[in-house]
Amino acid sequence: MSWQNQLKGDSLSWLLESDFPEVRYLALRDLAENAQGAEIDVAQAAAHKSGPIATILDTKLPIVDRSISELVDIAAEVANKINAILADPAGAVQELNRSLANAVGLDPVVTTTQQGKPDPGGVNEIQRVVVSNFITKFQLKFGDEVTVLPSGRTTRVKEIVTYDGELQTAFAPQSVTITLADEIDISRGDMFVKSSAHPPKVEKELEATLCWLSESPLDKNRKYLVKHTTRTAKCLFSRLDYRVDVNTLEQHAADKLNMNDIAHVALKIQQPLVFDSYTTDRATGSFIVIDEATNNTVAAGMIA
Repeated sequence: MSWQNQLKGDSLSWLLESDFPEVRYLALRDLAENAQGAEIDVAQAAAHKSGPIATILDTKLPIVDRSISELVDIAAEVANKINAILADPAGAVQELNRSLANAVGLDPVVTTTQQGKPDPGGVNEIQRVVVSNFITKFQLKFGDEVTVLPSGRTTRVKEIVTYDGELQTAFAPQSVTITLADEIDISRGDMFVKSSAHPPKVEKELEATLCWLSESPLDKNRKYLVKHTTRTAKCLFSRLDYRVDVNTLEQHAADKLNMNDIAHVALKIQQPLVFDSYTTDRATGSFIVIDEATNNTVAAGMIA
């Protein structure tokens, strides 16, 4: 039976065919009255593994192979940390308090010691002063020269400190505090990079692929907040280039975005951001958009 005849009759059975997993998922979720939760979950998983949605988000994380002996060593390390907590509960609570303060984004206290979270290519995000964080992808050594962005000031690593003592070299996934050799002005949201590394971009304008998450449409005439790493700044949507059809990946002209729309946009930001493309680094290549009136997250973006 042709698809034209199907539409004149019961079109639901046609939509529920497995040839297009994303269409089957939406039909089960929104049209099928007797669909079970488990069946919808399976269809959703299949839709996210294939088709245009998977193509757009297809930036793979590296696969890490671990041998049985390595896993045993990791388990032993975790057991040792648990024993250390039991031996010094007060110190463990103090360390937990520092980590929680960092997680909720408390404002930094200006001292001679600054710290941050390194990213690929030697990028290190300033989170808080004298608060431990995680090195993610590269080694940081005592004496390394680093450049603070966006100011461009340079300094050297004076100390690398952990809960267990000082280190000469730190690497992923250690949690460390970094002391810099000079008293330089570093505020929340700044980053530092190895001076020998290729620096990220430092700009007030960017282009991105945006997924609109709010029930309220995008309003190009109003200001929003963009949260990128730990920096939050006001922004305007300067261009709405096109909307992407998630079923065909075709590009269509658009003057507004509704919930679940995906589009290519340009933003102007009040403060300079330090960023990479999403394909280079997920952490510094992604952001969220916040409605400053309601504080709700209305969109998520991947920088081009």
